Amino acid sequence: MIGPTIPLDTMPGKGVLRGVIAYDCNPLQRALGWSTISMLQPSEFEIMPKAAP
Repeated sequence: MIGPTIPLDTMPGKGVLRGVIAYDCNPLQRALGWSTISMLQPSEFEIMPKAAP
């Protein structure tokens, strides 16, 4: 699984990851624009402050 990429200078706080998966079973489905789309459940996370050295 690929998770969110969080820049090092991001402020601490809550975040929500919302994802969509779209796939095609065959070339005809892709050509006609009939991709199968699934919405993933939102995943909440919290960005913690940096630990003191």
